[in-house]
Amino acid sequence: MATGGRLEDFGELSAAEQALVDACRKGERCMLGDGSRPEGPDDERNIRAELLRFLILGGDETCRTHTSGPQLMGAYVTGTLSLDFGRAVGVTGLMNCRFAEKISALHTRFELLSLAGSACPGLMAEGAKVAGAVFLRAGFHAAGEVRLVGAKIGGALDCHWGRFDNANGQALNAERVTVMGDVLLAKGFHATGEVSLSAAKIGGQLACDGGRFDNAAGDALVAQGAKVRGSFFWRNVTVDAGWVDLVAAHVANLVDDPESWPKGDNSLILDGFTYDRIGNSFTDAPSRLKWLARGTIWNGTFFPQPYGQLARVLRYMGHDRAARQVLMERERLLAADQWKQDQKRAASLWAGDQTTRGDIGLHWLRSRLARLWSALIRIVAGYGHAPERALYCATAFLLFGTVFYFICWRMGAIVPNSPVILTSVDWGQALLSNAAAPSLDWVNLPSARHYETFYAFPYTLDIFAPFVDLGQETAWSETTVTWLGWSARAIAMAIEVAGWFISALAAAALTGLIQRQDD
Repeated sequence: MATGGRLEDFGELSAAEQALVDACRKGERCMLGDGSRPEGPDDERNIRAELLRFLILGGDETCRTHTSGPQLMGAYVTGTLSLDFGRAVGVTGLMNCRFAEKISALHTRFELLSLAGSACPGLMAEGAKVAGAVFLRAGFHAAGEVRLVGAKIGGALDCHWGRFDNANGQALNAERVTVMGDVLLAKGFHATGEVSLSAAKIGGQLACDGGRFDNAAGDALVAQGAKVRGSFFWRNVTVDAGWVDLVAAHVANLVDDPESWPKGDNSLILDGFTYDRIGNSFTDAPSRLKWLARGTIWNGTFFPQPYGQLARVLRYMGHDRAARQVLMERERLLAADQWKQDQKRAASLWAGDQTTRGDIGLHWLRSRLARLWSALIRIVAGYGHAPERALYCATAFLLFGTVFYFICWRMGAIVPNSPVILTSVDWGQALLSNAAAPSLDWVNLPSARHYETFYAFPYTLDIFAPFVDLGQETAWSETTVTWLGWSARAIAMAIEVAGWFISALAAAALTGLIQRQDD
């Protein structure tokens, strides 16, 4: 394979370089020193980057690199290793090495690339194509950007126990990367600076278990538009600083714990984030609602999509009650957001010229009616997702009415609802004997024995339920002679209106007329 150079062009080789050449010819590993990563230049370990490039790309006729590829361990590589647009032979294994300059591998083709345990000021591998895996693990340390933008990796991208430092920029930039296997940012992975997986396509899992992310300057992890065909593991993760941005990302299975997500306000962005199920993780509504609360308000704007997404998945998994709680919270927040927008609109009207001032009153009325309506349907029917609340409200009204009208009866504010009775001699005698509460005396007279007996609960139910007639409201009524009777009449009207309203909302909730779609 022609590489554009010859072995003789490198002049006299050092002992370390000769050992590397011999090992590449035989297809053996070249271990310099004890194989550990050197701290700096070492005459017994120094390898020129130009010679290393020559061997990675296949050597020449006099020094053909074995098809297994170069395997170098424990070297100090001087100069800049540039493999741009080249094709590496076999496995490129540069383990426990220290590189003096950034590694450049733009649009380079590898069979497999391993920099496990190595240290470098950065790695530029934009557009690289790797048939197998890329190993940046087991003590790998980059003191600058690792750039894998648009790279295509046939195996895994393994970064566990790797350290990526670029506090003023992107520590790991894998935008638009295609990885057929897993992406492992786990088990000791530590990034200072932004980790970007925007628009990445991952055929396996995205595992961040035990990883650490830190970027005081902005995003700690960006996965906008990323597609993960497997599971997204986000457990035992530490986010020291920075945002986690999952806008429009999709994963097949979400496996997380509540403690791993960033705690601060506006530190998590979930708008457009979708997942097919939640696996081996928390599914209770209170915990998930706390999670959503961290990631659905950005710069004062509320994004409702994550609530519908979570509700859909919970319902698919059989957690119907939790799904309904999530949807109710979404509607509450939508109403609160609408109120906030109405307040801003009112402020803009006040600040406008005189031609717009006429809209202020109408806007004020509309906004408050909308707020009242939202509160009522939340209390009575949970925005259509909790029709059982209507039963609770009805019970409260019935209990109140029963107690209240029992008191009214004992105080004489309830009288027969019959002109015949009210003009009878017996009623006149009852008025003379007990003007304050004639009904209590009249029911003991012989003429009242066959009249409908007053019962406080059926009387309240007659008033409250639109389609119920137990005869109590027909037989009895509130007197308008006393203040208590006037109050009882007003409360009866209020209970009747409430009965119609609660019944209508309950029916609408049961039939789904006031439910918003889940997604």
